[in-house]
Amino acid sequence: MSGSGVEQLAAAAAGKLLSTQGAHDFFFKWKLDDSLLQRLKSLVGRTKKILKVAETRQIQENSTGDEWLEKARFAICDAEDVLDKIFTDVQKEEYRLGDSRGTCLTVKEKLRYKGKDVGRSLHPFKKTREAEMNEIILKLDSIIKDSKVSNLSKESTAELAAIREARGKPTSSVNDTIKKVCGRSEDKKNIMKLLESRDGADDALRVIPIVGLGGVGKTTLANMVFKECGTLTPPIFDVSAWACLSDEFKVKDVIKSILEFITKRKPKLEGLDSLQQELKKELKDKKFLLVLDDMWSNDTRKWDELRTPFLVGKPGSRIIVTTRSKDVAKTVTNGRGVFHQLNVMLKDESLLLFESVAFPDGGESASPTLKNIGREIVGKCKGLPLAIKMIGGLLFSYENDEMKWKNILESTVWSSTSKILPSLWLSYYHLPEYIQRCFAYISLFPKDYEFKIEEMVMLWVAEGFIEQNPTIEQEEDVARGYFNHLFSNFFIQESNSDPSQFVLHDLVHDLADYVSRGLCVNWADINLQSRRLSYIQGEDEMLLYNLKVQKLMRLRTFLPTINEYGGLYLDDKILSDMLSNFKLLRVLSLQGYRISVLPDSVGDMKLLRYMNISETHIECLPQRICHLYNLQFLILRCCRRLKRLPANIVDLVNLRYLDVYDTRLEEMPDGIGRMKSLQMLPILVLGKGKSKHMNELKDLTSLHGELQISGLENITDPEHVVAAQFGKKEYLEELVLDWGQIEGRDTTLDKRVLDAVQAHEYLKKLTVRGYGGKRLSTWMVGKTPTSYVMLRSLRIKNCLNLEALPSLGNLPALMNLTIVGSNCIKSMGGEFCGGSGNPFPALEILKIKDMEVLETWSFSGGDGMGFPSLKQLRIRRCPMLTNMPFCFPSLTVLEIEGCGNVFGSNMCNSGGPSLGSLRLLKELSIVELECLEFLDDVFYGNDGCDVVFPTLEKFEIRDMYALKTWSLPSLTGRNRRGFPSLKELEIHNCPELMAFPICFPSLTVFKINGCGNVFGSNMCSSGGPSLGSLLLLKELSIVKLECLEFLDDGFYGNDGRDVVFPALVKFEICDMDALKTWSLPGRNRRGFPSLKELII
Repeated sequence: MSGSGVEQLAAAAAGKLLSTQGAHDFFFKWKLDDSLLQRLKSLVGRTKKILKVAETRQIQENSTGDEWLEKARFAICDAEDVLDKIFTDVQKEEYRLGDSRGTCLTVKEKLRYKGKDVGRSLHPFKKTREAEMNEIILKLDSIIKDSKVSNLSKESTAELAAIREARGKPTSSVNDTIKKVCGRSEDKKNIMKLLESRDGADDALRVIPIVGLGGVGKTTLANMVFKECGTLTPPIFDVSAWACLSDEFKVKDVIKSILEFITKRKPKLEGLDSLQQELKKELKDKKFLLVLDDMWSNDTRKWDELRTPFLVGKPGSRIIVTTRSKDVAKTVTNGRGVFHQLNVMLKDESLLLFESVAFPDGGESASPTLKNIGREIVGKCKGLPLAIKMIGGLLFSYENDEMKWKNILESTVWSSTSKILPSLWLSYYHLPEYIQRCFAYISLFPKDYEFKIEEMVMLWVAEGFIEQNPTIEQEEDVARGYFNHLFSNFFIQESNSDPSQFVLHDLVHDLADYVSRGLCVNWADINLQSRRLSYIQGEDEMLLYNLKVQKLMRLRTFLPTINEYGGLYLDDKILSDMLSNFKLLRVLSLQGYRISVLPDSVGDMKLLRYMNISETHIECLPQRICHLYNLQFLILRCCRRLKRLPANIVDLVNLRYLDVYDTRLEEMPDGIGRMKSLQMLPILVLGKGKSKHMNELKDLTSLHGELQISGLENITDPEHVVAAQFGKKEYLEELVLDWGQIEGRDTTLDKRVLDAVQAHEYLKKLTVRGYGGKRLSTWMVGKTPTSYVMLRSLRIKNCLNLEALPSLGNLPALMNLTIVGSNCIKSMGGEFCGGSGNPFPALEILKIKDMEVLETWSFSGGDGMGFPSLKQLRIRRCPMLTNMPFCFPSLTVLEIEGCGNVFGSNMCNSGGPSLGSLRLLKELSIVELECLEFLDDVFYGNDGCDVVFPTLEKFEIRDMYALKTWSLPSLTGRNRRGFPSLKELEIHNCPELMAFPICFPSLTVFKINGCGNVFGSNMCSSGGPSLGSLLLLKELSIVKLECLEFLDDGFYGNDGRDVVFPALVKFEICDMDALKTWSLPGRNRRGFPSLKELII
């Protein structure tokens, strides 16, 4: 079936074997009949053509039970299995002879083999392999003769030819260009009104169902509203969360998903009651927005269990539910059945959406004929956005070819009565065949399952789906191209809860299910012919015993969908019995199971290419795993009990990905350099006495992505590092060099070891940790002044002996710099910035932490400008720092913590830093600055500007124990203003603070805590701060103000206005031990007209 792609794979396997000289030599040597290969290839090709037409007719007639079709598909799978086994035999023989690229036997060698005893030259599996090929040949012969579709009609042949001819090359990502949503503005406006309106009996917890057909855009509309609420200032919700619901969702799983969205960490609780209590803690007294996407169940008991934690939220909380069912809407609204009906798009809206997808230039170059064809095609999509986008994506790939557009318009698929939308069918059948099989594979995962691109890439490669591409060397890169093509054409879409993950729309998942039926299954559909099995981990483990009973010998993929919230127990006996049957497995995942031992039978899976046993309790791997010649991906991530790898694991010469990140490995085995196919090796562990292991990196020239080398303190000869030839590993993007702890070890070799690394100039990220040298290496910034090092991120951590930094300012692409725990650096000056007049041209984030003796950070840019792109600067725990620049024209976030001398009196009086000169600063945090007593003109600076901190929106002052006064910029000589844009102000633990200004016209949130002398009786009675003048203030919190006895006119102020706190919505008064009276404003003034939440 073209949907599963198995016949393409079988044909490709046969062709690959027949085109390999090594295969012919192998057959000759072991006296195998190579004519069987020719016969098999021919029959596979003929069966493939018949399957194509049969499937086309099946769609048109909406037939699902063609017995012949099932037999043909399974026979093709059997053919591929046999060919795969033979190809493995050939490759192993080639490798044994010492040439992995293929061998050609000479005439002399052939004569020698002929002269040998026949019994000695028989392949151990000669009879088995030939019998298997003969059996499949007979089966395919019979299938072709019995075919009901062998008498192809001209119409079917023509349509098939049109599809084949129209199938195109992967397109550019049209999906990326469709950022706006056509139409739906009125729907969005109506939903926003329901969210913001506080009228009605359901205000405490309003549920807003969005009801509509599948593919009509319910999720898109909910996402528009969700994002809109996230951008409002001030925010109208304290907490927001998004959760997808499966057809028969489990309440526990939904609550876990909501908790993870809110807390950004996976909950460790399991019981329903404990999970409900945990969610209540997160939502209690908070106004929240929750989206429950794609709800199917109208089970009132489930709904009651799910909504229980929601009842503790603050009035005004809202839940949006998207569903196709009015019954569901009735359930979630407690029988009222009130919902927002999302209808299909209007004709003009549909056409606008179609043109934005189908025409790369907006339709300017399209002929009137083409536009008319487009209108007719849009009419067939019946106003469903998903259908319009997918057919538009297909036509986009045809550019302006009127004939191809017309073929789509006149396709008989539009008249199909199948439950699959015709536009989805057409988009699928016009995909390239090699991408069809990749798409069908995704059906293994349940609806709403979120997956990452790299996860899918590895699985596709392991299953053998990737076509050889002469212009792209790595199969993984080709697979990423397939993924992007599916995304471009809207088969795959971004997850609403996590932009780094992807998901299939329900209707697209239905299509994937259909085209992979019988081959990709779950427990409900499994049979002896099933090739790929997936199930939800934690639900059906007891059914695994059936795998022994049923003996699913043909299974290729065993892929439980991981339960992300905790490991699950899997019986050793069941595991052993199950795996002993899986001789043809290509993909095996046991991720997350609490297993400590792998059975030896895993070594019998000769075709296995992908094994994921991450997050298990595995303590050691069986020696027989080293027999898995075909293994390409071995994932051991987070196996925290694993200390050693088998010595012979280096025999896995086809291994491309060895992930041992976050394990307890003490060293790598000898001979790792023999694994020349390795592309991903996230961490290399150098044990004691294993310095020569660095030599073996020389042959690993294909390493990609990140490489962390830990145990560099065990290097005894820097020449071992030189031999690794890091400069030639051009695919490496990130390098982490880790020497471990400095204390108590000899650091004399550290400098020579670092010098020997000499990474290539296009490295993107570098981390140096635990390095014991006094200076870093020049290769990090360029060996010569003309070198062009493209480093984007540099982290220098816990290099305790480091005395100076190289000329990092010369790095033209550096965007992120972190310096932590370098306790011997006293100054960062000219050498740090480099000789350029414009140092750090691309730097956006700079973090300096735990520098105990750093005294000076200076910059003299001359006529140039330093740090022109710097946006975030965070300096923490540099207690000796007394001087630093503030010439950062792009800075938006500044955090200074634990730098007690930065704003000392001597420094400020001698022309120190002027923070007020930071014109784009939006967030400022000053914490634990021990010597800072005054926030005044000296602090602001005097650079001639009329406005101080013109763009500052958030200001945090915390643990400032010496701070006494905060005053506004001086008005002497000119009219200067301060803080015109300030919206959030927090002052915590400033016990000496006596006075501060309150004339911030844009302030919406003010929190003050632990400032005992503020609002004292003397201050309030002598014209102190008047909070009532803050006309936009919406949230006020006063905590632990020890001297405040009265909330009265002295507290409110007297600015002549009739209303005090006109916009205040939330008022919190806590731990006010001296407070005696709270009275409303006097003199016929009103107070708190908008107050909705009061906490005392």
